[in-house]
Amino acid sequence: MTEENVVDETVTAQPEAVEQLTEVVPERTDDDIQTQAGIEVVLAGKTIEIPILSYARSRKLRPKFIEWQEVAGQVAAEAKRLEGGADGDPAHFNAIVKAAKGQYVFVDAAIDLFFLYAADAIDKAIVEDTATQEELWDASQAVIDTIVPLSSKMVAKYQ
Repeated sequence: MTEENVVDETVTAQPEAVEQLTEVVPERTDDDIQTQAGIEVVLAGKTIEIPILSYARSRKLRPKFIEWQEVAGQVAAEAKRLEGGADGDPAHFNAIVKAAKGQYVFVDAAIDLFFLYAADAIDKAIVEDTATQEELWDASQAVIDTIVPLSSKMVAKYQ
């Protein structure tokens, strides 16, 4: 069963609830959707607004977000292992190298998540050629904060 099927079956399984919701929540027009504030990010020195995805489209990104969280947990665990190690110890040095590699994977995974979220709004190839890594990191954090508002607080706890 795909994620789309789960959503479709939930809606069809409870037609009364959907009917009640339709009565309470007016249908949004394209203009209503377009006027919702987007996510402002700076890429290549220019401020760009990334439209906020609907819940259904954003939900499809959850598996990628969960992968990113798993990478974050691995990086945090590796960093914790470094505490109290002797600087001259080769095993400690190897742990530092491994933790540094994990940081790159963590950052790249977050930026990949940004590109997935913003796919309809930007040209990935142009952005990769013109934006700085810091801009892409900040943009990815803005998107992650939109997908899961508490995520930054969780990540900050382990940094």
